[in-house]
Amino acid sequence: MRSKCAMAISSSTSRTQDLVPLLCLLLMAAAAPQHSCASPPLPVTLPGCPDKCGNISIPYPFGTKEGCFKPDFEVLCNDSFHPPRAFIQMAGAKITVDDTYYKTNEDGMPDNDIGSSEWPIELVDVSVSEGKARVLGAFSYDCKMNDTYHAVRRQEIDLGYWMPFSMSDADDVLMGIGSNVVAKQTSGPQCQSYLLYQLSTRKTDDPVNGSCSGQGCCSANLRSGGMAATEVTIQKNTKDDGGFYGDGVSCSYAMIVDKSWYNFSSPDVDSDAFLRRNAAGVPVVVNFSFGVDGCPNASEPTPDDFACVSNYSTCIERPPVLDNVSIPYFCSCSAGYEGNPYIHGGCQDRRCGRLVGEGGTPVTSGRRRGYQGGGQGSGKHEQIDD
Repeated sequence: MRSKCAMAISSSTSRTQDLVPLLCLLLMAAAAPQHSCASPPLPVTLPGCPDKCGNISIPYPFGTKEGCFKPDFEVLCNDSFHPPRAFIQMAGAKITVDDTYYKTNEDGMPDNDIGSSEWPIELVDVSVSEGKARVLGAFSYDCKMNDTYHAVRRQEIDLGYWMPFSMSDADDVLMGIGSNVVAKQTSGPQCQSYLLYQLSTRKTDDPVNGSCSGQGCCSANLRSGGMAATEVTIQKNTKDDGGFYGDGVSCSYAMIVDKSWYNFSSPDVDSDAFLRRNAAGVPVVVNFSFGVDGCPNASEPTPDDFACVSNYSTCIERPPVLDNVSIPYFCSCSAGYEGNPYIHGGCQDRRCGRLVGEGGTPVTSGRRRGYQGGGQGSGKHEQIDD
């Protein structure tokens, strides 16, 4: 290759002579042997610990066995289901459901109690890199069973004390579905869904599929700051029964839900279709966090219980909670790395599945800590090797 390049240089014209060396370098680089490196599986949990419950991945800090999880991150893997299902064991974490009824001719919505129950919160997905998990939440409804009887369910989702879990105000919304429904949450705005009724035709306006802007479906943001508990209620349906509902069971709904999950469909308005499809619950995104003092500065010693233990990991602060007194954080692998930042050696170079330096040489020198500010909720504390 080198002799051919030399010949090309000697025989080239002055006009092209400057370009030939560059072309030779490109040809030599293409002909050079390529280094490859196999990527071992990225670590998910601690050595010897189960990393799955049925079809659900259980990454550390979550875990199903003693010694396999951080405090408050225990998961019960219930193998009485097929496949097994995972449930959060955080103290106080539960869904409370109250079932009542009222008669159509009664004023208001009197609570004629049927019963109350508590459900464990089911874990369906975990994203370590985002510090988020998805759980199944219940939803409230008012179902007209016949001309005189309404069945009502009210639900409250409680994630325990605000740490380590809180609802994600960036991902979740309050949602109402129905032709005349008001959905309410304990703290935060409500929303109203309606369809105008035309007396001349005794028909309602047609809802728009895919839109949740108030015509058959409404939504409202959650209160910022990460709520750990909220009750979702539904206001009594005020429609005249003469022709609004049609035949069969008809329902209105209210829920806290992952806003990316539901695509409004007009058949869900005033029918029991949504109830039958989602009897197991609806997805809710929750944040999981650590600490109360945010990410340590570079000049501060690393706390003994600091969660971001892997090299090449990043500490990311969440917005302050509890009247701006406490600042929780979560961990992620630094740019260019992937894996689990909560495990020693968990963040690995995505090129080779290992920590490598320039030229493919493993990096073995000491650890450096740095801090980047950037406004509320954007602090970063990086652990990287020099």
